[in-house]
Amino acid sequence: MCIILDLVIGPTVNDVVGQAIESGFFQSLSDRPYIYILGPLEDLLVPLQSLAVILALFFGIFRVGPDFERVKVRQIARVDRGLDDATQLYAAGIEYARQKKWANAILQYQKAVALAPTQFYYQRALGQAYAQLGYYQRSLDVLESAHRMTVTPDLKLELEQVIAQVKHKLATSNCVEIGLNRKRASSNYGE
Repeated sequence: MCIILDLVIGPTVNDVVGQAIESGFFQSLSDRPYIYILGPLEDLLVPLQSLAVILALFFGIFRVGPDFERVKVRQIARVDRGLDDATQLYAAGIEYARQKKWANAILQYQKAVALAPTQFYYQRALGQAYAQLGYYQRSLDVLESAHRMTVTPDLKLELEQVIAQVKHKLATSNCVEIGLNRKRASSNYGE
């Protein structure tokens, strides 16, 4: 035995959605979705939104500001007073070079070379310090001068190696490396 009951409890979902579409409910909801939540306070929403934007901007400006502070550091290179001997100046230059204070090291080495111009080690250190700062031509001048004065074959060979390294750095510092776009070849030809 089979009993079929056809009960209708209320309007179907299609009827409800159809009536909502006909009445423009969804259109008003998309235009002003907050109307059903705020009701009569809807007129205050635009000024409150403007105030929130202004407060957010002020907060952003004052809160983010310290992240972008610039710290200015000024470092002065000078020859140490009280050092009169070339050996002391050379030792001070070595100490500055260890600390990677190349400008100070150069000043110490320059004064040491001025006091003892025939010392190979002082000139080599001066040339290498110039190279560390990127003054490759000055470095080459100093190193080649030391090479001309050196008579020991081992020291000449050592200087030739250092000179070759500095010449290579000088040559590569004047080059421009061109990067190719392998995924989009047309960008390599300057569209």
